[in-house]
Amino acid sequence: MVFTNIAKGNEMKVLIKNEETGLFLRENGQRTCNREEASDFKTTWDAISFCYRNNLSNNAIVIESGGHHYRMPIRCDD
Repeated sequence: MVFTNIAKGNEMKVLIKNEETGLFLRENGQRTCNREEASDFKTTWDAISFCYRNNLSNNAIVIESGGHHYRMPIRCDD
């Protein structure tokens, strides 16, 4: 299932988070603890594809929307 931002006025972020360190992936390939600095993949499909293409293990996809702390981790490794 692919999640995208379909609710009008409701900003959604799709992030990649390392489950061991708790750090988010940045655009430059570095990691950060700051969600605002993290790379936003826009859709879960884009984030999952990135994880598999780059052999990222022990990472999760984190979805945040509406200023709430709703999160749905999805394992990227086998």
